[in-house]
Amino acid sequence: MKIAIDAMGGDNAPKEIVLGVMEAAKQFKDVEFILFGKEEAILEHLTDKTRVTIVHTDEKIESDDEPVRAVKRKKNASMVLAATAVKDGKQMLVFLLEIQERSCRPVYLLLGESKELNVQRLHRRFQRLAEKVL
Repeated sequence: MKIAIDAMGGDNAPKEIVLGVMEAAKQFKDVEFILFGKEEAILEHLTDKTRVTIVHTDEKIESDDEPVRAVKRKKNASMVLAATAVKDGKQMLVFLLEIQERSCRPVYLLLGESKELNVQRLHRRFQRLAEKVL
């Protein structure tokens, strides 16, 4: 299984995202991780490149960006590229560390209505988990 990950989303990105991927890679030997974001920043925290691919981009969608405009104007943003990889069938799942659902709307726009529901459910699960942890 391949998982597309927006490495630039959430607080303390990409450090916390990459550390999470390193931990997941130890536990899930059959998963390949594709990180989308600033390659140099990702490499600072990457301890093992086994089953990890980096797709470099300098663009990022900010939490205060309006979703429709962000998708149209920031076509090379890490979130957009990760979601597009899933939409095109290159990856099986997109993972975003965004606590506010509004921040994930660009992904909903790219994936369409049927996948949007799954992304929203997944987002709610992660939000509940984050609230317990924080």
